[in-house]
Amino acid sequence: AGRFIEQEHIGALIADYSGLARDHIPATRIEAAGASGGLALRQGYMAIASGLHDIVVVGGAEKMMDVSDVASALIQSSAADQEWETELGATFPSLHAL
Repeated sequence: AGRFIEQEHIGALIADYSGLARDHIPATRIEAAGASGGLALRQGYMAIASGLHDIVVVGGAEKMMDVSDVASALIQSSAADQEWETELGATFPSLHAL
């Protein structure tokens, strides 16, 4: 989501705006292309299951409407392997189709 709005520290901003930062509560960003939401839930679960935290907040957002289709495809393709996949002509939508 960060590359679409040129804001890569969204977790810290949300922690600050919600008042969590003043209590020194950590904010963590999870990035895993189309699997970010699922991985964030897993990380939250693991933090509780391990006893590291008693309560976690997991959230996510994606905003792709303010860029052109070409820009969107380029941004999404940055999650692919640049040396093998995109170099050989694969696009991120085509990789999901596989």
